[in-house]
Amino acid sequence: MAAAPRVLIVDDYPDAVEVTEMLLTLRGCTCRIAMTGTEALAVAEEFTPDVAILDIGLPDISGFEVARELRQRNPGRPLYLAAVTG
Repeated sequence: MAAAPRVLIVDDYPDAVEVTEMLLTLRGCTCRIAMTGTEALAVAEEFTPDVAILDIGLPDISGFEVARELRQRNPGRPLYLAAVTG
């Protein structure tokens, strides 16, 4: 059996995070959440996600900056990124 995908969900809108986490957990994913870009980078450091769903308009640093930093921290490691915005 394949390991459950590890998904990092980053959004500053609590309802969006909650619904996304619920749906992905029901589909068998292991999820962690973050409400800011800084928090996302800290969570990713110990969680090492396979997928990151990033809100573009975060309160501290943009989702684009988070994506760039995640790629730089783990060169060569597969990481699927999805950008969302409200």
